[in-house]
Amino acid sequence: MAQFLGDFYAERQPKVDSECIKRSMAETWVSAVLYIAISTVVLAIVLSAGMPVVAKLRDKNTIAQTKTVMHELDNTIRAVARDVGAQRVRMLDIRAGKLVIDSANERINWTKETKYIESEPGSLIEEGTLKIMTSEDPVVIGKYWINLGLDYSGSTIDLDSTSVLIAGRTSLVFENLGVEDEKIKIAVKEKS
Repeated sequence: MAQFLGDFYAERQPKVDSECIKRSMAETWVSAVLYIAISTVVLAIVLSAGMPVVAKLRDKNTIAQTKTVMHELDNTIRAVARDVGAQRVRMLDIRAGKLVIDSANERINWTKETKYIESEPGSLIEEGTLKIMTSEDPVVIGKYWINLGLDYSGSTIDLDSTSVLIAGRTSLVFENLGVEDEKIKIAVKEKS
């Protein structure tokens, strides 16, 4: 009887063929390769669409931080201008773009190349004493130049400095040198 039951169950079991096993393994590998290829293509599409958005957000954040730095810089200059002999040290952290202190034209300008549009290109926007201008690049479509500026040419403040180009982290010393030609002379120099 045991022999009969063994034969009975043996007949009912599916025959496992080595060809069947090989075909099953090949199908598994093909599926895995297809899943990896599709995942890679989807990831590449998402990254290519998302990176410009991330770059614009980074530039927007940099511009907002630089506006704050420029307002603080203006407040420091005006505070020093109120007291003869006053001196202040201001730490500046210019992460992107370049800041130029141009005493010949009585201006402090920060410029940066970007794809982010801060304002309508060609229009001047004023936020207090800060002037903001976005300009289109004449050569490359979709590239802009952002300029943040403080202009002291029409004020009683006279910036006395050799032209200073600032990029990165530095300390500036602002010193009131007194009145000369009815203008308050403010010396600006890098702290050594």
